[in-house]
Amino acid sequence: MSVPIVALIVGIDHWLKEDLHKLKGAVNDARLMQRVLQDRFGATDENVRMLLNEEATREGITKAFQEHLIDRAKSWRDANSGEPSPAFVFFYAGHGSRATDPTGTQPDGKDETIVPYDSRVGEVFDVKDWEIGGWLDQLTQYTDNVTVIMDCCNSGSGTRDIDEPGTARVCEADERPQPTGRPISDQPKTESVSVDVDNDNEIDDEHATTRGSSDDQPATGSGSGSIDRYVAFAACRSYEAAKEYTVKKEESKFEDKRRYKQGAFTWLLAKEMMKLPPDEKITYQELFERVRYQVHRMYRSQMPQCEGDRNRLLFGGVRVTRDPMVTVIESGKNGIWIDVGAAHGYSVGAKFNVYPENTRTVDANTLPIATMTVAATQAVRSLCTSDDDRQIPELSRAVIIGSPSSLSPSNVFIEADDEFVQSEITDRLAQQDIAGYITITDDKDNSDFRIGVSKDGDNVTLRDRAGKLLVTPTSVDELDLLAADLSGLCRYHNVLQLENRSTETHLQGKVTVEIHAIDDDPTAIVPNATMGAEDDKNNGRRVLGIKPIEKTVDGIPIVPIDAPIAIGITNHSDEPLYCEVISFGYDYAIVPLISLTSGGSLKRVMPGGTIWLGRDENGLKLKFRWPKDPDAKKYFVEGREFLKVIATKDEPNYLMLQQNGLRVPYQKEEGTRASGGSDLDQLFNQAMAGSRALGLEAEKTIKHDWTTSDLEYLIVRPDDQRSQSIPAGKSTDLDQFDITVTTPKSLSCEIKVLTEQETTRSTQAESISRPTAMVWNTDTLMPVTVTTRSSTAPEGVAIEINADASDLDSLSPDSPLTLELNGEEDTEGTLMAVAWDGQTAIPVAVSKDNRLEISWLPHTAVPAAGSADQDESQETTRSLLRTIKLYLFRSVKIPSPELGLHHVRFVPTERVATEPLRTQERTESISSGEVRYRPVTAQQPQSGQRVAVLVHGFASDSKTILTELSILIGPQLSRYDHVLAFDYESYNTPISENGKTLAEQLTEAGMNADDGIELDVFATSMGALVARSMVEQHGGGAFVDRCFLAGPPSAGSPAIRAKMAVPLLAATIVNLACPAIVNSFLNAGIRKIERDAVGLNDMSPGSDFLKALHKAGKPDSTRYCILAGNFDPSRMANPWTRLLATTADVALNLFFADNHDLMASTSSITTVNGKNIEIATVPCHHFQYFQTPECGSKLESWLGM
Repeated sequence: MSVPIVALIVGIDHWLKEDLHKLKGAVNDARLMQRVLQDRFGATDENVRMLLNEEATREGITKAFQEHLIDRAKSWRDANSGEPSPAFVFFYAGHGSRATDPTGTQPDGKDETIVPYDSRVGEVFDVKDWEIGGWLDQLTQYTDNVTVIMDCCNSGSGTRDIDEPGTARVCEADERPQPTGRPISDQPKTESVSVDVDNDNEIDDEHATTRGSSDDQPATGSGSGSIDRYVAFAACRSYEAAKEYTVKKEESKFEDKRRYKQGAFTWLLAKEMMKLPPDEKITYQELFERVRYQVHRMYRSQMPQCEGDRNRLLFGGVRVTRDPMVTVIESGKNGIWIDVGAAHGYSVGAKFNVYPENTRTVDANTLPIATMTVAATQAVRSLCTSDDDRQIPELSRAVIIGSPSSLSPSNVFIEADDEFVQSEITDRLAQQDIAGYITITDDKDNSDFRIGVSKDGDNVTLRDRAGKLLVTPTSVDELDLLAADLSGLCRYHNVLQLENRSTETHLQGKVTVEIHAIDDDPTAIVPNATMGAEDDKNNGRRVLGIKPIEKTVDGIPIVPIDAPIAIGITNHSDEPLYCEVISFGYDYAIVPLISLTSGGSLKRVMPGGTIWLGRDENGLKLKFRWPKDPDAKKYFVEGREFLKVIATKDEPNYLMLQQNGLRVPYQKEEGTRASGGSDLDQLFNQAMAGSRALGLEAEKTIKHDWTTSDLEYLIVRPDDQRSQSIPAGKSTDLDQFDITVTTPKSLSCEIKVLTEQETTRSTQAESISRPTAMVWNTDTLMPVTVTTRSSTAPEGVAIEINADASDLDSLSPDSPLTLELNGEEDTEGTLMAVAWDGQTAIPVAVSKDNRLEISWLPHTAVPAAGSADQDESQETTRSLLRTIKLYLFRSVKIPSPELGLHHVRFVPTERVATEPLRTQERTESISSGEVRYRPVTAQQPQSGQRVAVLVHGFASDSKTILTELSILIGPQLSRYDHVLAFDYESYNTPISENGKTLAEQLTEAGMNADDGIELDVFATSMGALVARSMVEQHGGGAFVDRCFLAGPPSAGSPAIRAKMAVPLLAATIVNLACPAIVNSFLNAGIRKIERDAVGLNDMSPGSDFLKALHKAGKPDSTRYCILAGNFDPSRMANPWTRLLATTADVALNLFFADNHDLMASTSSITTVNGKNIEIATVPCHHFQYFQTPECGSKLESWLGM
């Protein structure tokens, strides 16, 4: 009989703090898990507590955990009913993050956290890992049937992300001072319990963690032994990203089969749980294996983790006996793959008996269903073949019946149009020096490496699975160099992936490695310090002080070249261990640091001790040096590297692991391994040598215990050497990036191309990401990266320009700053450069090719002297130097709306699936639902009916104005029998022409002086002038009853012809405009706005159009209700205040003679000759008239008249 399930489910997609990145799948995850627990496992509504978004506050989560889980578990225990314990489940999906550790006990200075809805606002903080550990400790006092599922950032210090390749969703660390202990108000109330936080209780990746950090400490933060009383699932390892999966149409839960997001781990976990037959008893380990490898096959960079007593039955609490066995993790067109490989000592020729998936123990009476033989191995998995061609099901169990050994071939896909070249490459890779490392495959998608040929047929390229170039291309005549590169890559990955996954090891997670910066303060030197090794008996050595090293927001250490560092290796086990630190360079070099600096001998690290490299004041200093090759030094930007600690009880020989960086052929020396070496020596020899060196000899089974620990870090060019000086009047090729900068004679500057990591360093106060305004979230614009000259360096994502302010002011169309992207091959679409300060995007150049001419750059606003804390709306002053960050975008997939008059209606999201389409109706999706269009036919509106006509503004469209009014005055809008919208081309078409078209189309629809129809027009901005032109110049006054006009610049806008017009209008377009307007803008050019934008010129004060409009005069029969906005910086969003501060040369009170809405003054808006006019002043700016409550209230009062 199944036990009751009591579950607390938390899902958060958005947060009270607006600058926390929103997610798309977390709430979906929570609802999916609720459905699984109820539909498959019989959980009742009473037993499932859901906290979604606003409900999931810090107090709400804390209280719910106490009342719904801890208190109910205590009540069950106190009842002493004799019944099995209910299954208590805690599920969390949302952001995970990190926060400052106030105790100083964390090596990286950070606690891992989950982020409640209201966190980081006021005095509300994230929920720390040790807090969750304390809650679990209290819960497991009363029950041992506890399940924790975490699909979030830092569930293993990973990041929830969208489908690969995708954009990372990083929730930055909370750098505020944190409470020194758990706040009393946050402590679940229970019986007197002490929580022992054991920071040395490490758990390695294989045994997973839901906490996650650079040192992989357990999520529970508890050392009280409760780990055996619960099981925790985590979506990924500590250094990986937890991905989000786009649910396919055929899998969609919606009737219209639309796609949506789910956490990949939660989605696959839920699918496997729902597939379980009612009578199947499955262990956590068995369920985990089903899900883990599905996730890993879908996203190779994500490996889910499991912690705790895995051999218990799911939600049952009963432990079962389960022999250690191998699992078939994949069986199909790609072959039969098992979950052991080189690090386990298995190699080609190893044989297995295969048993059904549900086999837990094997004895002499257990009959296998098949036998299989290892055909090829990688570090942690092996490819097998069925000995008798029987089909071997996925997740089958296997037991070794022969001798294992260790190999790691990689799958290589060759793609060459020239059959001769293809044959030459294939023949070269069949030779003995490389064949043992690789398997040639026809499956491109599942290959580890891809070999291709350049377009000119002269060079051969070597790329990874994602298509990234790994090494410099080689000539088709130098295939030996290709073989050397490929074998070096294979060796690199073989050794990097070595880990001990034996179920008999007692050392998993017992060794950690960390990097610190050396503190150059003399007072930081520690006298009489031990270095942690066996012979270090407080011998009086002086140890250099250390300090935390800078890290990315993902927690990855950043190590500048030539900066002294210290590496610490800590033994958390209860026995001495030999430890080696192996450095894996960005150029694929392999360097065993301790062996090389100690003549090959290793010291034992004592229990609880830490051995340090680089801290001895009189010893070896550790620095990462520049590449020896001058070109390599010149082109170097940053590289991703790794440290791997390998710890053993026996002393091995690691010198055979050394490998020079690629382009230096690896020379295998004879006799490097002494006879009688350890079992691990043989493993390394074979990992380095390949199968041909192994032959058919069987090696001894590895019997001794060993483990590994990895640390990823970035080696970077020092900040003071990242910028490149560009002299005035010269064309200069940047050293590290494939871009040419040409300056006018009036400008010299410093140029720096920033990588993604450089824009998001955790210690940078001004760390910002790419523009995220409305347009950037559509398919209108896609980011463009700057290619590097080095194959190992990441691409650039931003261009930083630093120059004297007066020099930048000298830029003009005749003297531009030119940027030419030499490595950008795809020139389809328009290229645009955007100045971005984290809040407002200001376009500064557009181009049809890869050459951008920048004739204007915004000012950098800084607080005035003596007012460091002043609001952005206050007075600003310019520094002598200006630093501008430019991001590049290219236009793609820009839709063109269907112009003219249409029936429109807004259908909110919750009604989209159930609201049927009407005849000839088409739909356009928006974030809040759908806008549905259908043609307007003659005589459709009938006498006695009410008709509303919507006319959008310059930077808008009918979808936007309809959605805004539906939200603002929905009940009043619903009283109209017909709602029509007029889409018009606002960029190149005169306003009067659009007014004439509107009048003609309304007449064709049956509107006339005697139609008996009540017709109201709702219009904003330029649309209000189109409506006036229709009424006053083209006969619309005969049939229009009322016009509700928001912000009509009836006397023109001085911004159109002022110096600030170009940047202000350009920024308005790309931040707020609909895609069609962006399209027109990009097809023109920033400095052509005033010349080409006929509609804008019509709004210039004193224009011929405005003169003719005033001359025509307003008919008395049509009532005008005019909204005049009053821009109040204290009420408006900071981006617009910042925009004005960075574009205007004069203060606003000098720019406008009276109150204004950013684009037009109150007097301009209200300049209308005639009678029957109502005017109201409202607090808003020009681009939000139909969005504010004050505007809505005024419209409601007018509509009620």
